[in-house]
Amino acid sequence: MKKEHAIQFINKGKLLGAQLDSGPDYIGWLSVTKQTANQRLLDLYVNDPHSPEFRKEKLIWEKPYCIHVQELRRDVYESDIWPTNEDYRRNDIYRLYNLYEVEEVLHRFGKEFNDLKWPCDYTHF
Repeated sequence: MKKEHAIQFINKGKLLGAQLDSGPDYIGWLSVTKQTANQRLLDLYVNDPHSPEFRKEKLIWEKPYCIHVQELRRDVYESDIWPTNEDYRRNDIYRLYNLYEVEEVLHRFGKEFNDLKWPCDYTHF
């Protein structure tokens, strides 16, 4: 996918991602999306800024871009077992201000915007 198209889809709130090289025992991937804060919830809880609802929406409003990095044990992924926290080697969420920060995090994992694909293309190993 071209960089321009990937950025356009992400800014529309679509989910894109890439497979990570996690070795023989784990399967890894990262997902990138842009979330939109619920303005109604922000307005509703404006007088209670310490409420979990307000804080969650405020975080999404301030840092709309989200990268979710996961590495799951291969045997759990291939079985009918529902994964638990112990089955993940990595299950990290990065909240980011802008696309420049998204690009920096992608580079840390050896990926570019051009490497991003639709979920059906990177979640079936």
